[in-house]
Formats: sequence, structure tokens, C-alpha cells
Amino acid sequence: MTVLIAAAQLNQTVGDFEGNARRIIEAAGKAAAQGARVLLTPELSLSGYPPEDLLLRAAFYDRCQEGLAQILAQCAGLDLHVVVGAPLMREGVRRNAALVLHRGAIVGEYFKRYGLTPEKLALAKPDAIVMHPGPMNRGVEIDSSVADGPQAVILNQVTFGIAVRMAVMGILAGN
Repeated sequence: MTVLIAAAQLNQTVGDFEGNARRIIEAAGKAAAQGARVLLTPELSLSGYPPEDLLLRAAFYDRCQEGLAQILAQCAGLDLHVVVGAPLMREGVRRNAALVLHRGAIVGEYFKRYGLTPEKLALAKPDAIVMHPGPMNRGVEIDSSVADGPQAVILNQVTFGIAVRMAVMGILAGN
């Protein structure tokens, strides 16, 4: 059995959920018309890449859900599995997801797992310290329990880092 898989090269714009959704829908229509059974879209294709600090705003995830609903509705009549990259908030945790859509429903959710988690930290030496220059993207690049845990020196690092940068700027400014 041969399955035709299409890959969409999209020029997405960060935060333009309506426009990004429209381009995904157009790509899905073209892929289906050409006989594809699966359409792959880029990472975070619904939100645009890189969303950076927009991931800290609840409204960003709400807009993502609206764009996702638009794609689900418009692609419901296609016999095509559409893989859409989107940021999701699940149980208070930010996720970089690949969603598999088919006939108006989400039939699969897959999450990119990166960043420092308690499980990954458990593999380090017991006396390892956790550092981060800040600002942190909690739930994406570092788990909150690690950032606030006993091995973390992040607060001191950020505090001292600010003082050092201020001293360097003072020296450069001739103060």
C-alpha cells in the first residue's frame, strides 16, 4: 500500500492565528486534491515561530484554540490527516505539540519533550547545581519544580548577574 504524504512549506507569522490557519487550510485542500493522505506542517505552524515570551500569555493559547477550531471545521470534509504544530496549555503546563487532525477531530496529540525536568536532573550527579540566566520559560525549557528546587541557584545567579552588568555598564559609562 502506498500512502502519499505532503509537506507544507508555510510562511507563517508569529501571532497571526487567522492567517496561519488559513494557510494551513489552503495547504490541506491542495494536498487532498493531489491525493495525499497526510499533510505535515512545520513546528508551531499555527502560532508562527518563534513565539518567545508570547507563550507566557493565556490569551495566546486562547487564540491558538480559535485557530485550531477554524482548521478543524474547514478540514472536516477532507479525507486527510493534517499534522499541525501548535502551542498548547495542558493542566497548567505549556506544551509544544504536534496535533493530528482528521475529519474535524483531534485524533492524536504528541508533545515535544525538551528542557530540564526532574527526571533529567535525576540523571545528574547529586551535587549538580541548576543555573539559568533568566528570564525562564517555565514549562518549556525548565520545569518549575526544578527551577525552584534545592539544586537551583537561579535566583542568586540572576541577582548577582544584574549587579555585575550594572557595574560593567558603570565602568563603560565612566562612572
